[in-house]
Amino acid sequence: PTVFSSPMRSSRGAYHAGTSAMLERRLGAALSTSVGGPGGQRYRVAWITVPDRSTAQKLASGLVEQKLAACVNVIPGITSTYAWQGKIETDEELLLMVKTDQKLVDKLIGYVEENHPYDSPEVITTKIEEGRKGYLDWIGQNTLVSDEATSRDAAGAADEQRSGGGGATATGDS
Repeated sequence: PTVFSSPMRSSRGAYHAGTSAMLERRLGAALSTSVGGPGGQRYRVAWITVPDRSTAQKLASGLVEQKLAACVNVIPGITSTYAWQGKIETDEELLLMVKTDQKLVDKLIGYVEENHPYDSPEVITTKIEEGRKGYLDWIGQNTLVSDEATSRDAAGAADEQRSGGGGATATGDS
């Protein structure tokens, strides 16, 4: 097997042009399947802390069943130290890493607020700047946004069939 060390330099510190070309050839296919820029930024990771495994499973299952998230990872072993009601608290928690669409963040937060035992549950999100295109597409296919788009497309097709197929039908954009 070939082992890559990056960057490969000569004894004088000059980058080996041949190594660069070899890496580009070998990694080209993998690099071409990633998405950056506006396409990848459609998706979010939400971070949610929970007090126990039961709460973690309830929230994870509910978010995926409601199609507010494509996937929820439950990460155990988190120790949180925070200020609460004038005191410094330290608790053992679990962390949920939730993959979702940016259009679902408000609904996701609402679901957590309704189903979380904390008075003020932590829900923070960050953009997914880049990722493997197939995985990002999968997030889109397994969230409510894709169902809404599919429903709009189906409604538009049905309207077009009823009208005899003569022209485009406005189906709304969100």
